[in-house]
Amino acid sequence: MSGVMCTESDFQVEPEEKARKLARLLGYRGTSDNDVLETLLKASARSLIRLQNHVASQQEEGDPLQFLFRPVIEQDVFKDTIITQSPERILKSFDSLRLPIMLGTVCSEGVLAFVENKNNLSKYNKHVSWLVPRFMEIRDEIERKTIGDQIKQFYLGNQDIGSDTTNETCNLMTDLTFSVMSNLSSELIAKYQPNVKQYCYLFSFIGRCNITKTVLNVKNVDGAAHTDDIFNLFGFAN
Repeated sequence: MSGVMCTESDFQVEPEEKARKLARLLGYRGTSDNDVLETLLKASARSLIRLQNHVASQQEEGDPLQFLFRPVIEQDVFKDTIITQSPERILKSFDSLRLPIMLGTVCSEGVLAFVENKNNLSKYNKHVSWLVPRFMEIRDEIERKTIGDQIKQFYLGNQDIGSDTTNETCNLMTDLTFSVMSNLSSELIAKYQPNVKQYCYLFSFIGRCNITKTVLNVKNVDGAAHTDDIFNLFGFAN
C-alpha cells in the first residue's frame, strides 16, 4: 500500500462540503444533506470520477499528489462507525498493536509527483506556501510563505523548481509526499507501541526490476523510484 495513515493530515479535508460540492456539480440545487447523499448514490461511477477534481479545497490546491476523497474520521454517534479518532491519537492512547509491521520508502519517491505535476512545476515557485506540509498545521498565509521560501532554499538553493532541476525537485517531492510522513509514522509506532516489531527500510538498489522511471519516461532521475521496491521484493507477475 502506498502511504501511511498515522496522522490526521492524511485524512479527508472538509468531507461534508466536498460531498455537497460534488452533488451540486451533478445538478442538485437543494440544501438537504440527505438529498445530497441520494444524489451521489444515484450518480454513475464515471460521473463521480470525472467531477471529483473540481471539489478540491483551497488547502488542497497545491498538493503534489491529490487524493481528494480519503478516509474520514467519523462522528462517534452510530454503532457502525470505525474510525472515530485520528490514528495518531489512537496510537498514543492504546498499546494494542502486536502484529509485525513493515514500513519503507524508496530514495526517489518524488518521481511520481514530478511526473504528475510536470506541466505545473513552475507554479510551485510562485506559490511556495504549497511546499509547507499539512501536518505542520500552519494556517497563516504570511507564515506559510516564509516557511515555503525556506523549504525551497533548502532543497534548491537559488534555483527554481522545474525540469531543469530534476533531481533537486524530485528530492523535494520525495519528502513532501512520502518520506517525512513515513518516518513520522514509524517514530509514533516506536514510541507508543513498544510491543510491536517494526521493520523499516530505505530502498535505493538499482537493478533490472527498477522499471518505474522507464515507464514514466524520466530516466534522468537518480535513485530508485516509487514502487521499485515492490517489483524487487516480489518480482513480476507471470
